[in-house]
Amino acid sequence: MERRVTDMTIKEFEGENVSAAVSQLRTSIFRLSLLNKLPVDIVKRLLLIFQTSSVSEFNDLFKMIALQRR
Repeated sequence: MERRVTDMTIKEFEGENVSAAVSQLRTSIFRLSLLNKLPVDIVKRLLLIFQTSSVSEFNDLFKMIALQRR
């Protein structure tokens, strides 16, 4: 089964390592950009990913940013 960027969660990284998640996302975004395959809703997808930690304060920050973008 093909994995999609919206399937990614912060919880799946050992210790919820945000730096590792960001590194993986940056690499993926760079590669997709080179192929002109970057989704038009990439910001929305990233904001959703960053709302998947077990720390509600962290999630709330990105929820607020998503609300402000509407």
